[in-house]
Amino acid sequence: TSPTHLQVVTYKDEPYIPSSNNIKTFLRLCPTDEPYLLYQIIEDSTKLKVTYQSEDSTSTKNKIKSNSKINTSSKRNQQIQEYKFTKIFDSSSTNNDIFNEVTLPLIEDLLIRNKSSLLFTYGISGSGKTFTINGNESSPGLLPLAITLIFIKLLDMENPPNLSCSYIEIYNECVYDLFSSTKNKLQIKEKHKTFYLDNCTKIEVTSIDEFDTILNEAGLRRKINKTLLNDSSSRSHTIFKIMLSTGASMSIVDLAGAERSKRADTRGIEFQETCNINTSLMTLGRCIDAMETNSKYIQPEKKIPVPIRESKLTKLFQEYFTGEQNVIMISTVKMSNDKNDS
Repeated sequence: TSPTHLQVVTYKDEPYIPSSNNIKTFLRLCPTDEPYLLYQIIEDSTKLKVTYQSEDSTSTKNKIKSNSKINTSSKRNQQIQEYKFTKIFDSSSTNNDIFNEVTLPLIEDLLIRNKSSLLFTYGISGSGKTFTINGNESSPGLLPLAITLIFIKLLDMENPPNLSCSYIEIYNECVYDLFSSTKNKLQIKEKHKTFYLDNCTKIEVTSIDEFDTILNEAGLRRKINKTLLNDSSSRSHTIFKIMLSTGASMSIVDLAGAERSKRADTRGIEFQETCNINTSLMTLGRCIDAMETNSKYIQPEKKIPVPIRESKLTKLFQEYFTGEQNVIMISTVKMSNDKNDS
């Protein structure tokens, strides 16, 4: 039978030109009813211009409108900031739009050029990270769409490589195997300065239906809790890794949301979860910053250390942080007048 995903997916059929820049940052704007916030997407959807202002500095008719003109009649209590991205997707964009622009080139790299990729979503709790990665029945996310297209392309290959998967979560700085029915705790070991997971389950997948089954079963083992910010807040980072017998891989990561404990009203074990989530996200951010800095220099003496060893999350990203692999971040943002929450 034809897989369900194919009924809602359209794929670009255009020549793909590899990019010379291996680190890319995309922005996905979520719908918001935040008043007194104006923004523009400019410069061919690569720059976001935001005007933060208080209620008394504008009229209600100037409430948020995507691509609206910034109100300049009253500049009192206004602050304008601009943010640069590889590309910005507005609130009308679908998972399929993002897949075609972001994930499709990574699949071409994986199958044709044997090049590995890391893709992750980043944002505060409730901003749409998990929806972007997993989606729902009517709007599949980047992970099921990627698997669907990979299998379609493998069927067209004369000697297709074998495909296997692993699925883990990092919860409170402990690593768990989501493909294990007992959710085994895994150890990160090091050999020849390379980090790896000891005894992590790898499942060879031969069909889309088989993938759907193992993903749904594993998803039930993921750590989820309720906070003031999100009724089903992911309390762990999850890493779904697609591995080919050629040695290339693609990791699709749903990061737990960054939170301010006071605003989320997290206490006890939830407070500890939040602290560990935020610490690992800060380390990830420092790694990305260091990699972007190093990409500007050819001379080794000008490059700065990438702090991979400072969290378990970044240790597991080591293979993508060294060499010429693709590293893709999709920031999911729910616009707010509070810049700390955007």
